[in-house]
Amino acid sequence: MKDLATARDRLDAAVNANPNESLAWLFKGVVHGFSGEGDDAQAASERALALSPLDPLRHYYDSLAATAALGALRFERAIALAQRSLRVNRTHPSTYRALAIAQSAGGQLSAARDTVHQLLLLTPGYTVRDFRARSGFSAGPLCERFAQALEEAGLPK
Repeated sequence: MKDLATARDRLDAAVNANPNESLAWLFKGVVHGFSGEGDDAQAASERALALSPLDPLRHYYDSLAATAALGALRFERAIALAQRSLRVNRTHPSTYRALAIAQSAGGQLSAARDTVHQLLLLTPGYTVRDFRARSGFSAGPLCERFAQALEEAGLPK
């Protein structure tokens, strides 16, 4: 619920209790990403992926790892992870959001516009204002940068 400090504390406790708990590492990566703590976001999410290489929900891992890569400003990695996720599950709106942001911020504006079109097919009426209000990034330093990337990609204000 955008309380990143509490989330971080609880996830630290989880990985201290079980360093092989892949979901705790995955969520830890997302929290670090939301906070703009790029190196920590990337390290935690990559560890999660390594701990669960054959998970039946790998598309979910890839989607959240793409979000962590956004927080690390590693747009090419975010694109690769989001696209891999979408090959398995094409109905997850947050994957499209992560992909559109990474494409737009990474200079692939035409592709980002196509991705926003797909996002709006799944979530008609979704706006940049909704992103600012609901995204976990709204609790951290990257919200405005990513909101602008979505707007440039054609998401309505």
